[in-house]
Amino acid sequence: MTPIRALLSVSLHENFNLKRLLGRNASKSKKTTVFIVIALLYALGAFLVSFGYMFMELGNILSQNNAIEILLMFVFFYATIMTVLYTLFRANGSLFHCKDYDIIAPMPFSPIQIVTVKLIIMMINLYISVLVMISPILFAYVWYATPGFLNILFLIVTFFFIPLIPVVICSFLSMIIARLASLFRKSNLVNIILMFLIFVGIMVLSFSYSFSGQANLFIGQIDLMEIMGKIYMPMKWFAQAIHQNNILSFVFYVISSAIPFALFVVLLSKMIVKTNSLTIVTHTSGKSKPIVYVQKGIYKTLITKEFRKFFNVPVYALNSGIGMVMLFLAAIASLVFSDYVAQYLGLMTTIGMPFELLILIFICFCTSTVYTSAITISLEGKNFWILRSMPILPNTIVRAKLFFNIILSVPIILLSIIVFAIAFKIDLLMMVIMILVASSFAVLTSVIGTIINLYLPKFDYINETEIVKQSAAALLALFSGFAIIVIDGLLYFGLSQLLPIEITLMLIVIFNGLIAMSGFWWVTKVTENLFIKFPA
Repeated sequence: MTPIRALLSVSLHENFNLKRLLGRNASKSKKTTVFIVIALLYALGAFLVSFGYMFMELGNILSQNNAIEILLMFVFFYATIMTVLYTLFRANGSLFHCKDYDIIAPMPFSPIQIVTVKLIIMMINLYISVLVMISPILFAYVWYATPGFLNILFLIVTFFFIPLIPVVICSFLSMIIARLASLFRKSNLVNIILMFLIFVGIMVLSFSYSFSGQANLFIGQIDLMEIMGKIYMPMKWFAQAIHQNNILSFVFYVISSAIPFALFVVLLSKMIVKTNSLTIVTHTSGKSKPIVYVQKGIYKTLITKEFRKFFNVPVYALNSGIGMVMLFLAAIASLVFSDYVAQYLGLMTTIGMPFELLILIFICFCTSTVYTSAITISLEGKNFWILRSMPILPNTIVRAKLFFNIILSVPIILLSIIVFAIAFKIDLLMMVIMILVASSFAVLTSVIGTIINLYLPKFDYINETEIVKQSAAALLALFSGFAIIVIDGLLYFGLSQLLPIEITLMLIVIFNGLIAMSGFWWVTKVTENLFIKFPA
């Protein structure tokens, strides 16, 4: 077996197995494995149905106007956005700051072999993520366009070329960020700030075209698709190759994507290796300071430790913090663009949804992306034994991690609702009720996340990205938040037929509170026993 095949074989086995996803051997817990698989399939189905419904509506409108080809531009656009976000978040840990670099580097592998294997692993994960994202759009296109065999063949082939150029650009950008950040003592903080700025810019660009007076947000992005098709030629070639069976566009598209990617692999392999070397270097200050020991309370010490972990792992802070950042930015934007937002909310209220409820749905959606309690135990990794050996009760450790999740979300929720109330002139009573509803949701999701992590810890991981983005605990926590939104929504629509909105929302607060209290009691009951069984 050649060196590159041996390295690839080991990497594939380490990254793609059920134990890597679940954090445990499936054969030792078949019932748990079956439950997790069913839950993940349900969550995936819920996403595909809800996301697909919007694009089926859009496809119907485009089909009636003989513009169904624009759906392919949506495919390209969302696949590109997913690639950009995935690469920016993942490239740093997969290519430029590898946890296993100090092990692989001395081995008889050339830089291009290391880069090739790392890219293959990253691209497999990327293709799976992109396919899940765009499958509802593809279904809508196939449904309305009824493509032939050649169209489907071009679609399959061109799909694999969509991420190549974004991967090259974003990997290069991620490398620059990694090397710039390595120059500072607070390199992780610099990395987080730069990534947040890029992410917010992408989101603002995308959603700035969504508010066009239409109830379907994607209709407002049609203009963006047409503009990008004129500016970025591969996007236009992609749509023409598939919809019109244009051979020339197909050739142009493949060549324009494949050549930059091949050059990237060959020319930047040494730079990637050098960047890995630089990120291992620790920058210290020449100034010496005496160590000062300050005694703090147990919970304050543990929560401070959680904050340090949060800001020392960029992918952790970006994934668990971006929802709150977007919520706060949306609240500030509502002060400036209140007329446009009110117009959109007015359209939604015509179908019987009060705009206060729509604001709450948005707040709860953003809050559901804060799932630190579902992954923070796992992030202790191989150092978990240190935490377990300390003279601190397991319940105290777990509660601190649960409280940390609440601290990340509730203050921003409070501030954002106050700003929303000022922007849309919401009365004081309703503002207080909205704060209680959103806070009860944040507490409930924090408790559920803690339960998930207690039963699905994953201490054996290569890098933190596996825990934050790819673990079963992270996926279940994210989609359980969506499930709670649906349950609360069903309760609202059932009770609102009989009761005023204020009483209905307060009953939802009580419901969330009772479930959260029951979950907290269960956490207290099982924590000590589960801690003893943890393999770390």
